[in-house]
Amino acid sequence: MKKNFLLIIILILGACSKSDHNTKDVDSESITVLSGFKTHEASELKYKIATKGALEYYKNQTLVRIPLVVYLHTSSYKGNDNELQLKDPAVKSILSYLDSKYSAFIMFIPQCPPDMNWEENSMIDILYYLVYEYKHVYNATSAIIIGGDMGGRGALKTASVKPTLFRAVFACASDPTGIVTEGLISHNIAVYMVTGNNDNTIQIPTVQDFIDNLRFNMGKISDELIKFDIVEGWNHLQTCKDSYTNERLSWICNQIVGYW
Repeated sequence: MKKNFLLIIILILGACSKSDHNTKDVDSESITVLSGFKTHEASELKYKIATKGALEYYKNQTLVRIPLVVYLHTSSYKGNDNELQLKDPAVKSILSYLDSKYSAFIMFIPQCPPDMNWEENSMIDILYYLVYEYKHVYNATSAIIIGGDMGGRGALKTASVKPTLFRAVFACASDPTGIVTEGLISHNIAVYMVTGNNDNTIQIPTVQDFIDNLRFNMGKISDELIKFDIVEGWNHLQTCKDSYTNERLSWICNQIVGYW
């Protein structure tokens, strides 16, 4: 069985093309960045996978689970080149944290096509199948999904409609209007949101109502699963860029400690 899993891993990674990981955007010697694409029905999603010790970890351990993180970029990094999304400042912050804490991990960094948004059902479906495949190959019980701006909204919606795949969602500078909370509540999904009080694109009362709804319906367990920071002086761009502190990332990653 282990040999079969290992063959699947090699085939999947072999289908990706290796790119230079010693760039100004991803500058750790221990991290390898791979390029790939996933098709589902009429949709195609290009993505990067940043890995550290994933294949080696699997070969040398007995079905040990490793963290699986998905980052959905802001609207500024849409495209078809499968490169621009790496310039999102959040990518470097998240990878730096993961590199410092874990001996092995997988991070998906997909690129949203120019004419689409992360919250569209076709994007959610193709992202689901992509992550689902890797989750089973690497024996990861649950994943974390993170995003800022439209990526944060997409992260919230993806976790809400695919709650069996994700354990936690981290959304920054994101409008939760219209996001159905039933899936998040019924599966006790951890949610962390960050908003700047000078962000003119986000209505703080709207975010607060969303958080309050989660807390009310989750009950006492929400004390451990729901967090909301309002940062003094931050505008939209700064919230998208600077929200990914080690403290916040530690909290969101710790939500899956008992699940892998």
